[in-house]
Amino acid sequence: MRAPASAIRRDWPSTGEARRLGALLGLLAMAALALAGCKGRGQRRREGVRPPSPVRVAQAQRRTVPVQLKALGTVESLATVSLRSQVTGQLVKVHFKEGDEVEVDQVLFELEPRPFELALAQAQATLARSEVLAQNARIEEHRYAPPAKSGMASQLDYAARVATRRAAEATVRENAAAVDNARVNLNYATLRSPIAGRTGNLLVHPGNLVQANSSTPLVVIRQLNPIEVSFSVPARHLSEIRRLQEQSGPLRVAAAIPGEQGYEEGSLRFIDNAVDAATGTILLKGSFDNPRRALWPGQFVNVTLLLRQLSDTVVVPSAAIQQGQQGPFLFVVQPDSTVQLRQVRTGPILRDLQAVAGVRVDERVVIDGQLGLVPGGRVQVKQEPAPRGLGGAGGQ
Repeated sequence: MRAPASAIRRDWPSTGEARRLGALLGLLAMAALALAGCKGRGQRRREGVRPPSPVRVAQAQRRTVPVQLKALGTVESLATVSLRSQVTGQLVKVHFKEGDEVEVDQVLFELEPRPFELALAQAQATLARSEVLAQNARIEEHRYAPPAKSGMASQLDYAARVATRRAAEATVRENAAAVDNARVNLNYATLRSPIAGRTGNLLVHPGNLVQANSSTPLVVIRQLNPIEVSFSVPARHLSEIRRLQEQSGPLRVAAAIPGEQGYEEGSLRFIDNAVDAATGTILLKGSFDNPRRALWPGQFVNVTLLLRQLSDTVVVPSAAIQQGQQGPFLFVVQPDSTVQLRQVRTGPILRDLQAVAGVRVDERVVIDGQLGLVPGGRVQVKQEPAPRGLGGAGGQ
């Protein structure tokens, strides 16, 4: 038996009631999902699950690493000459310009030569007169020798002739020395460079009277090629430096000018004979060929003394090394994208690379993003350019 239509319409809700019921059910479903999500996050926090930490990594590689000592050095001339006149006279000519490069025995100054020429001529005339007197004294001695031997002449007169001859010969030697001295003074009137180098400021000009051995030099000449660099290193390295110097010859030294690219190469030529007790350092000097005049006297340079080479050494970027209470450490990324804290021993530095012991070649180490990392924590490698000198790892 069928129910009346009016009864059916009363059993089902109206259209508006259905919409309200659907909205209510949707709100209840959303609340249930939100509650489940909060419960899941809370459960994950309680279980210690953390999102991966973003990091940058690089692979450890094998390199040849130099063992070096670094110091601040001063460039010095191997030879510095303050040129002074050894005679007094008027300066008449200068044969160079300030700052010129001069060679050995090159004429630099000329004094008025005439006074020295006249002194030489006078000394030569005196010498000639004394030589004539000496010749006459020898003749007199020879003339008195036979009569004195036969007894016809007094022995006293003969002895007087001998004394006169000896005095005359001594006078000749004295006057000959005066001639040599006058000739030397004439040579001193022309001043030549004793070394090859670069001239400095000209302190005396033509027309001035130059005093012999004056406290003010005419010019200062400094040798520029070769040149040397002096520097000091801690005395604890002295034994090793001397041993390596004896075994393999002069050690290599590099000098770099601050703020400029490149460096100059030289060799260790001098080890001081005593340690500076006040500083605990030993003074060393390196010799450099300086054809380009890159090194200049008085200049400060960064010096690197190469002791030896460590071949097949594992290196990582210096940024990977962290310092802890137990010493240096780093984070190694495992194949499952977790990190392992690894204690390491550090060695020499090659530019921005650090030699380490305790890391295998091709292991990936964290070079950025170490803050907040914990052993066993998960990481996500960022895709960024590889650091200079080592290959970086790509993103996962």
